[in-house]
Amino acid sequence: MSHYNHRCVLYQQHDNVKFGRCIGHGGVPVYMTHKQDDPYPAPATYEYREYIDKGIEHWAMMGFAVLDFEADSVHVRYIDENGDVHKEETIW
Repeated sequence: MSHYNHRCVLYQQHDNVKFGRCIGHGGVPVYMTHKQDDPYPAPATYEYREYIDKGIEHWAMMGFAVLDFEADSVHVRYIDENGDVHKEETIW
């Protein structure tokens, strides 16, 4: 899964990792090679696949995550470089 290390990818529970998340799209430009409706390779359940739609190259949008800790849970907002939330989840 090394081609995912500069992407935003969420994974289902796999081996002994309950909430695997890769938030590697914060500063290294990469091409978006997947289409919106391409299947996610297991164990991935989500990949942020928006790209900059200018020019002939499809540069993946960058982003980050904001975590809000509340008692026994964490609310996560995944935000793109334009400030738009593209995914949210609560982890407990």
